[in-house]
Amino acid sequence: MEASNIAQVLYATVDPNINIRSEAESKLKHAKETNFVQYINQLSNEFCKTQNDPYLRQIAGLLIKNAFASKDNYENEEKARTWVNFPEDIKNELKNSMLHLLSQQGEKVVIGTACQIISLIAKIELSHNKSSELLHKLVNNIIEKNAYTKKSSTVCLAYLTEDIADICNESKTKYVFTQPDLDLILTAIINSLCEPGEEESIHCASMKVLYNLMSFIDQNFKTQVERDIIMKTVIDGCKDSERSTVQIAAYECLINIVSYFYSYLDAYMYAIGPLTWVAIESENERIAISAIEFWNTVCEEETFIDQYELQEGKKNHNIVKQAMVFLLPKIFNAMITQESEDIDIDAWTLSMASATFLALSAQLLKNDIVEPVISFVEENFIHEDWRRRDAAVLAYGSIMEGPDTEKLKPLVEESVGQLSEVLRDPSVSVRDTAAWTIGKITTYHSEIIYNVLGNYNDSNSLYGILLERLNDYPRVAANVCWVFNQLAANKRSSYNKMTNSCTTELDDSFCVLCKKLIDVTSREDADTRNLREAAFNALNVVIDNVSDNCLKYMIELLSHMMYLLTNTYLNPLTEEVKSLQGYYCGTMQFIINRLGNQCKPFLKPIYLSIFRLFEIRTDICEDALLACSAIINVMGEDFREHLKTFLNVIFKGLRNVSETSTCRICIEMISDICIPWTFEFEKEMELILECLWDALKTFGVHDSIKISILTVLGDIATALNRSFSRYLNFFANILAETSKITITSGPPESDDWVNYVFELRDAILLTYSNIIYALIDGNEIVKLKVYITNILDLIELILIKEINHFNAQNFQNAVSLLGDLVHAYGYELIENSKLTDLIISVYGKIDILSSQGDEKCESCVSKIKWLKRICNARLGQK
Repeated sequence: MEASNIAQVLYATVDPNINIRSEAESKLKHAKETNFVQYINQLSNEFCKTQNDPYLRQIAGLLIKNAFASKDNYENEEKARTWVNFPEDIKNELKNSMLHLLSQQGEKVVIGTACQIISLIAKIELSHNKSSELLHKLVNNIIEKNAYTKKSSTVCLAYLTEDIADICNESKTKYVFTQPDLDLILTAIINSLCEPGEEESIHCASMKVLYNLMSFIDQNFKTQVERDIIMKTVIDGCKDSERSTVQIAAYECLINIVSYFYSYLDAYMYAIGPLTWVAIESENERIAISAIEFWNTVCEEETFIDQYELQEGKKNHNIVKQAMVFLLPKIFNAMITQESEDIDIDAWTLSMASATFLALSAQLLKNDIVEPVISFVEENFIHEDWRRRDAAVLAYGSIMEGPDTEKLKPLVEESVGQLSEVLRDPSVSVRDTAAWTIGKITTYHSEIIYNVLGNYNDSNSLYGILLERLNDYPRVAANVCWVFNQLAANKRSSYNKMTNSCTTELDDSFCVLCKKLIDVTSREDADTRNLREAAFNALNVVIDNVSDNCLKYMIELLSHMMYLLTNTYLNPLTEEVKSLQGYYCGTMQFIINRLGNQCKPFLKPIYLSIFRLFEIRTDICEDALLACSAIINVMGEDFREHLKTFLNVIFKGLRNVSETSTCRICIEMISDICIPWTFEFEKEMELILECLWDALKTFGVHDSIKISILTVLGDIATALNRSFSRYLNFFANILAETSKITITSGPPESDDWVNYVFELRDAILLTYSNIIYALIDGNEIVKLKVYITNILDLIELILIKEINHFNAQNFQNAVSLLGDLVHAYGYELIENSKLTDLIISVYGKIDILSSQGDEKCESCVSKIKWLKRICNARLGQK
């Protein structure tokens, strides 16, 4: 780029005009590809010019950052290596420029961007075992420099520690920071937090750094002197009532301590407990919520210990149980603080945090929680203040998961009359909570609800009132839909010996319930509070779970759904109409799957109605695709006349890899639908293979698409069978290319990356096996010989070179592939030294795997023994 017009190009990258924006992005891409070092230098110059517009500087800074980072794991690692291999003089110049900015009183947006760049560079260098010099400079700034530099450097360190903590938590490693580095950071941060009169923003940033360090400072916490200092610092922050942001940051830090160092917590509860009692009653709701979230985290930790870690010797200190006598009254008071009935559905309120505590403590304490909560419920259930009624019903619903059914059964059966009446409470908030509570009871104790449900024709029974409340405000009706969803999902069935059939409790009301739910979906306010989605979900679950006695009504229901879908074609194609079309298709899919061949005579007009969606919409409706999949599975050969036109939809989906979910459905439909007609549509099959190859080559394509493609290639090989050999070269090239992706191609410390490689290899190995058997059936196995070296290289990589990244499924599939090769070629392969070396190596792993006492390892041993039998049978034949 010419230096004279770089500012113009940068501004153009955020221009609302797509043509101007695209041209600017093209120029930047050309500059980056032509001379990357010069590109970074030019951006750095623009970013560091104090006379430039802050917005322009931010654009330049973000482009620098994005040059060395990406959200995609593989691309991110490649960009990180670019920085590692960057010329040292340019790297040092860029780092010094960024550090210099931290000492300037510049615009906040510029300093923030500089902090992001420094954090990124330091993270790359630490992750690649390079110098931690940049980290030390940041820490020295915090120790020695003026307040402004200290503030910027602390913010920068907060970014850095957060990024590294995220990486290490994901990969379950703690070895990015050395212990001396940790000691250095911890000392600087603790001293900063203990410094009197420290600026509030610096104090908050320092507390954030301490929060991020929790996953690394095991050794420091094991030393009591250091642990006491850390705990005192955090507890002092929790007492800082004059600075709410500091207090909240300290509570967040305390919550993280519970997660990482619960075993040490008991010794400090004498100070923490009373502190939280006061905080829960704070006028500042955020502080009160933070204190309750501390107890929520303790609940979660103690529940986890009870469920998974007691046998490992970890002790449950029963902190929650000891605190309940002090804590519950304050929790109950917090539940009645709701000021308005019109609460944002996504708002995290004090009442919700308190209800969450009750729910978590019920899972921990089980039956012990029931009596104190029921006392509060009985005291407030019919109170004149709607807040107290709402809190009582909310508390009741919150303890349904944990206590056993026998404990709750008499209480629920006794209160069902009152619960039913609460659904008619004057307060919409109370009605909403009552419906949610009945849903919770149904989810965890459906037997109790079925005992008291009553008849749907009785307007005063619980069932009758639930049907009535489907006409209530959206927030109430949505929860009532959830009740029906759970009633169907937790169905109660009975078997009739005389008719040899099963019935469910919802069979008699099936038609009435379906009509009511469909009516809800067409309400004018159905988009509010996700009501339409809740109604369709309930309808689909009901269809899926009623007995076969209701199938006779589903043909009419299917026809009605087609009618509703067809009517949408008369309306403008708004987002609401598109959403409705998807819902109708989704319900038709459920009905078709239930009816199977019973609906076959009616499916052609239904298919044509659904196919109209693909003609009038530029996007592909996923629910329509899935409905077509159900139709094709039932129609079978009768679908032949529609296949060519439907394949055009599949091609469109395969080419649009940016729509990951849609593309994957299209790939999977190749296996389920297109393969049966492989021989009749060879031209189309070649086009499918071309689309799959193009998708694999597309830069940035989602990992899940790659795995789906490799899996479907195996299915195609099996389907082509004797006709497969003509495609062998195409398949072999794809498999050879994807086999080059190894654990070290990406970040080996990332669980996501390693699991992706494992899944990819499984798909490759299985596809190779399918190819072998297709060629055997076609009597053309000799054609695979030229690719055996590639196959053995992959097997060697899995079984020997990267065996430290052991995956049982990969191991078994690799051994299976070895056996398939031996089965295919027999004695012909005896002279292949790599094959024989691999077989001998695999045999040698039996003792190691057998000694592990692990079920997966035992499966690997069984597979090796299978390989032995194959080798004994085939390699002895000349």
